[in-house]
Amino acid sequence: METAFEGEAYPSEDERRKFGYEPNRIYILDKPRNVEDNQRFRGFSVDEILDDMDEAYLGFEYINEDVWLEKKQEGKEEVPDPGEVPVYQREAVPASLRPGEERLNAMREIEDMNSSVADSSFSLVFYNEGRVRDIDRIGEEISSTSLNAFPDIRGVELIAYWPQTKQANLIQYSSEIQIPEEPMGDERGALIDQDRDFRTVKYPRDEKSIRHLINQHDDWNITKNTLGSHEIPPEVYTEEISQE
Repeated sequence: METAFEGEAYPSEDERRKFGYEPNRIYILDKPRNVEDNQRFRGFSVDEILDDMDEAYLGFEYINEDVWLEKKQEGKEEVPDPGEVPVYQREAVPASLRPGEERLNAMREIEDMNSSVADSSFSLVFYNEGRVRDIDRIGEEISSTSLNAFPDIRGVELIAYWPQTKQANLIQYSSEIQIPEEPMGDERGALIDQDRDFRTVKYPRDEKSIRHLINQHDDWNITKNTLGSHEIPPEVYTEEISQE
């Protein structure tokens, strides 16, 4: 993975050290203020994902070890109360990310396999759980990056790909689902509630297209997992499904 940005790593290092903060880790951001562990770059094609990655950010985190140790000993939460000295300070710098040639070729292969069967969108996911201190190690640490495909096939939630190992996991909805007896409105999921009555309905997956898609993966090790019956496909909220 190639990473390009202007300036020096930890751009405020000297200034922050005066206040007791040392460099702690570097991470990838899809938006400057998004510090969640999972960062996603989306598009309806590989080229659109690359465009999104051209507008990425690198986050630089600093830690005050004395404050961290004090908080740990006191058993306090990481987020400080107003007026307290924070454990961490962070800043984001615009960056440009680009997969290496081998990864890029695998992404285009994934795009072809999905788009040849159905209209598809894609999401490249970066995991920032690791603690990377050196900018030169960013490429190594994100080697577990997964690419998710969302083919417009009835019954398929997504396919998660790990190009570095040629592994893929197709996640499908159950052929029988549990939906609440009462109207769901615009809810995005059926909550498993002891006080709610459910009924079982048939959910007709597009098995032909699913088989066709799997057959596109000649040299990939693809597995298939089925979600539980309480996981409801999005279109169920907008269409009528016959009661069993």
